[in-house]
Amino acid sequence: MFAFKFDWQPNYETGVEAVDTQHKQLMRIGREIEQLIQTKAVGVSPKQLIDIVCELRDYTGYHFYMEEQLMEECGYEDIAQHKKHHQELLKMVMNFDVTRLADDPVGTLEKGRALLQEQIFQHIMKDDMDFAKVYKHYEKIYKRTADAKKKNRSDNENKFGFEVYEFNMTIAYLLRDQTYYGHVVIVNKEKKANLLKLSRLEKDTFVTDVFRLAEAVNKAFEPDSLDYAYYTAADDQLLVHIVPRYKNDEHFNEPFCYKPETPVELSQEEYNRMVERIKKEIV
Repeated sequence: MFAFKFDWQPNYETGVEAVDTQHKQLMRIGREIEQLIQTKAVGVSPKQLIDIVCELRDYTGYHFYMEEQLMEECGYEDIAQHKKHHQELLKMVMNFDVTRLADDPVGTLEKGRALLQEQIFQHIMKDDMDFAKVYKHYEKIYKRTADAKKKNRSDNENKFGFEVYEFNMTIAYLLRDQTYYGHVVIVNKEKKANLLKLSRLEKDTFVTDVFRLAEAVNKAFEPDSLDYAYYTAADDQLLVHIVPRYKNDEHFNEPFCYKPETPVELSQEEYNRMVERIKKEIV
């Protein structure tokens, strides 16, 4: 068994923030136990001694539960072995005889310290380090994917306007240019530009999303007709424009023009109202 002070060292870092934060808490509990041993628990009430042992029990159980949740999240292959080790350590902590604190506080606390040392040197330095490598790899991939999705959404908002609704396969936007009042566009989440290359399920889902949005626009603004325009963008985005047309518009019988010479922009308040009107009608 190693004898050491419960001071956090750089080599204890797993690189998983949530895990490291909780390991530091276990270190703090270890330092409190160490201080009680050094002072021979003089002037410390039995309740205070029991409290520190109960905190060790509770926090160890919570920490192990959190770690196992992270393992399940990333599909850690050795989770069964890790859980077994957790159960063994937790059993040792739960079987810690607090009734001995009154008769032999120092000796009992020394056993608690030894238990924590076993936990830190064996569990953190070996088991948790192995798991952390897997989780960090998973986190890196997930974060890269999440960042790409976030950038794609930001690009779409800059390109089209205001997000209305996220469907199963697509995202709908209210166009900033409202030459055609209620004009929306529905964009495929994945950049698959060729409609013919979509699987049957993808085609059915895409078309369903389009019609759900079209029905909502029709109910929200009650146009005289709806025009549809299918486009493939230069960046491989598959999108469909849904364009309300009104008979009182002098250009009602003219073909739909996506980018007129003089775009019509509205106030932010009006855009917000229009988005809410459409969302309200989506079923």
